[in-house]
Amino acid sequence: RSLWQIASTGHSDDTILSKRAHGQDERPSERANIQTTEVSPKKKSGPKRKMDNANEKTQRVREKARNWYHRISQKGLKEAKGKVSPETYERLRDAGEYRNARVRVYQKAQRKARKERLATGKANAADLRAVAKAREYADLRALKRRKKNIEQPEPLLTDSQQSALQMDLGRANRIALEQIPTTFQPHKQANKDMQKSSPDREQ
Repeated sequence: RSLWQIASTGHSDDTILSKRAHGQDERPSERANIQTTEVSPKKKSGPKRKMDNANEKTQRVREKARNWYHRISQKGLKEAKGKVSPETYERLRDAGEYRNARVRVYQKAQRKARKERLATGKANAADLRAVAKAREYADLRALKRRKKNIEQPEPLLTDSQQSALQMDLGRANRIALEQIPTTFQPHKQANKDMQKSSPDREQ
């Protein structure tokens, strides 16, 4: 460099090279170019970014399809049988089973949380309504069971079945009676020994 350039900048080539080596370059234009060419670690570029975009799109499509399958009911599943391909019907059925399992887990967690709130006295209006509805359904089920028992009484036993039942009862009674003396025999023997060794008995 010429003396005029050194005098205008106040630095020699060695000083500029040492500053560049330590990342202290004073020329903003070159530093700006370096910053624009650097790739941020948070941003992806190139074929990998395209692959990630494709994977995300596929995942979104799967989630959308899964959510749609979860909304199908048993009635809709029956109506779809024969109208859709076997593969689609299998997917619908599997998704329905998965939906039912997930609903059961959610309902179990809800019942547990409701039970804890009721036990601690922190129940809200929804909890009270749920308890009342459950009690109402329990009463309806009990009423249906009573009606069913009245309409369909228990079948009567035949003669052979009654005789077999009586024989079984008699055998069970005999076995129980045979076990009574053996069960209490040690206590009787201990009582006899105590009576023999008592002072009143010796007198």
